[in-house]
Amino acid sequence: MPSTPLNYLNQFATTTLNVGGGINISQTTGIIVQSVSGLDITKAGVACLTFSDPINTAAAEWVTFTSINGSNELQGVVRGAEGFSAKTHSNGAVIAFPISESHINNLNAMFDTIGLDVAQIATPASPSAGRNKIYTKTGDKVYSLTSAGVESTIATEAYVDANAGSADGWTTSSNTWVYATASTFTIAGVDRTAIFTKGTRLKFTQTTVKYAVVLSSSFATDTTVTIAINTDHTIANAAITLPFYSYQASPQGYPVAFNVLVTNGLECRLSIVGKQATLCGWSFLLQASGGSTTVLKDITYIFTFANAPIVVAQNIGLKYTTAPTVLADLNTTVTADGLYKNFALSAITTTKFSAHSGQTGDAGADTYRGFSWIVIGTI
Repeated sequence: MPSTPLNYLNQFATTTLNVGGGINISQTTGIIVQSVSGLDITKAGVACLTFSDPINTAAAEWVTFTSINGSNELQGVVRGAEGFSAKTHSNGAVIAFPISESHINNLNAMFDTIGLDVAQIATPASPSAGRNKIYTKTGDKVYSLTSAGVESTIATEAYVDANAGSADGWTTSSNTWVYATASTFTIAGVDRTAIFTKGTRLKFTQTTVKYAVVLSSSFATDTTVTIAINTDHTIANAAITLPFYSYQASPQGYPVAFNVLVTNGLECRLSIVGKQATLCGWSFLLQASGGSTTVLKDITYIFTFANAPIVVAQNIGLKYTTAPTVLADLNTTVTADGLYKNFALSAITTTKFSAHSGQTGDAGADTYRGFSWIVIGTI
């Protein structure tokens, strides 16, 4: 119950006291009415005992109550309300439920002096078209609900002070993130696609603090957020706690770049700023010993760009006989591969690019020609 209850007003109804011998001035239980017809027995209200018109102030008394039970007994009775003193009342005394000062004054007090005392409720039914509902639930947040059933948190001063303007650049997410796959999580029942846009930075905890960047989000019953998969931080099949998001380029702790795996690439790094993504890494082409060949390798990105990106590649060294595994394996002093020609890029698309080269004869051994590459485009 609110500290200052709001009393419900029934459409004017009367009944009589049904207590043999009547009631004395201190009795607060066993006050039974003859009939509850026309009354909302589940709501708090005000009743006038020994009612008459006009009111006989020497005989009448107002009482407040919290509800009426199935035996027609008033519950939570407070005697001598509305400035009247408690009095004795005879069996059969008229009881009425007219409008009284507390119906208005308790509401005025909430607005003027004591503050609104609002119940915490579960998510209610959606309002009719063109309307919103505003309410509180458990915790310290205020919610709104649209006619389409979309529930959103309304920022309050405490919530904004504690989160939105934080010095470290991170904003606390008011929703629960739930694992779906290593690269996706869901938020149940609400549309959060406006928050989790491309390029949004993420921070969350699964035993250790993890970071990610959003590639996309979609809504169908639940919101699904897809991150750029990387080898540094993945979403585990476990509870996600302390969820944060940021639109800053480099909020506190966020890595400059992520290690990622691309098809046929080695030691690749990913950086996303806003909707611009940069992939950089290295790979190699094998020019086999013995004869003229043309070699080609596709480098497939970890996501699809919005448009064909800019791709730049360059030779960076050679290794004979066995494939390189790290950049240090490539030797820029090797010169006996003289049959090499025509390193170039081709087939640059939104999902991959191709590198190729040729040779005109036998290089004397399998020759691994290393090349570095950088891809810049819009996701």
